Amino acid sequence: VLNVTFSPSGLHVVTSSDDDTARIWEIATGQSVGEPLRHALDVTSANVSPNGRWVATSSPDGVAKVWSMKTGKPALEPIKFRGPVTAARFSNDGRSLVIGSEDQTAQVWTCLAGQPKSEPLMHDDIQLNWASFSSDARYVVTGGNDQQARIWDIGTGKLLTEPLIQGGRPIYAEFTPDDKRLLVTTDNGYLQIWDVATGKAVGGRYKSSDKITSAQYSADGSSILVVERYVAKVLDPATLKERFTAKVEHRDSRARRYILSGNFNSDGSLFVTAGDDKSARIWDARTGAPKGEPFMHDDGVTDAVFSRDGKYIATGSKDRTARFWEVATGKQMTEPMQHVRAVNSVDLSPDGAYLI
Repeated sequence: VLNVTFSPSGLHVVTSSDDDTARIWEIATGQSVGEPLRHALDVTSANVSPNGRWVATSSPDGVAKVWSMKTGKPALEPIKFRGPVTAARFSNDGRSLVIGSEDQTAQVWTCLAGQPKSEPLMHDDIQLNWASFSSDARYVVTGGNDQQARIWDIGTGKLLTEPLIQGGRPIYAEFTPDDKRLLVTTDNGYLQIWDVATGKAVGGRYKSSDKITSAQYSADGSSILVVERYVAKVLDPATLKERFTAKVEHRDSRARRYILSGNFNSDGSLFVTAGDDKSARIWDARTGAPKGEPFMHDDGVTDAVFSRDGKYIATGSKDRTARFWEVATGKQMTEPMQHVRAVNSVDLSPDGAYLI
């Protein structure tokens, strides 16, 4: 299984797999909805629309497919590209889908009509790696091996600004909640904020002393959490300066250990990190001070996420367990959930009732 995601209602999960299928599962019964969603090759991702109506699947077979969440049957004709499909993401309103391919193009489609909403969005002679929407679905940002991110106006199908030159291959991009700024990280450790309207860089450029493994805005856009291999930092988006001097690290008796994930809570006041020192740890996002005792596993912790109300965290580990903890007391709320292999990622349903 390569990817797992909840439906917005929390009543279903969707899995994608290297057995060339994705599947929709009903949580209450554990039964699949309809037949497997088939491709000719691995299904590398399966995303559920925010309105819960559709599932979009992508595959190296050069095809993106859209399926009915209710029946598991095709909702649109297969959407074909000349190269492997690398991304298929819905807009926040669930009405549009942006699809990216290694054939140097991305394209926006309407989910209801099953028709292209834009001309192909081209990266000239360069592999395109990802594409995603702004929150209002007016713009799409794409990134490729040409060391550029590009912002497109969906209404015109044209570039909104000149290409954003990164100085490295862009690996991640995220719009601010108001869509006025764009955060981009690169494979050589740079993070830059861009003005969406003008395409101009905002403030300085942050350069990591190591590889940036993830970056995310807090929900209100007031802070950026950056995870590097050995340290996590919270940056001020206006200046890209660190908000605190405290070292957010995971250490054991021998040395620093890798930080494998980091996530804000819903109001951005805290963040949780998962580390190869067998622990997950909660930190104050304003000061970098640790909050409470570490949440310990028997091997490296690969992922940790907050529940929406911030009262709990879920963790996954190389010790082959997932665990569910109360933040206030540090106590496990259930027995460890055993797996046959390492647990690489965890997620909670919108209501916090289920863990995958």
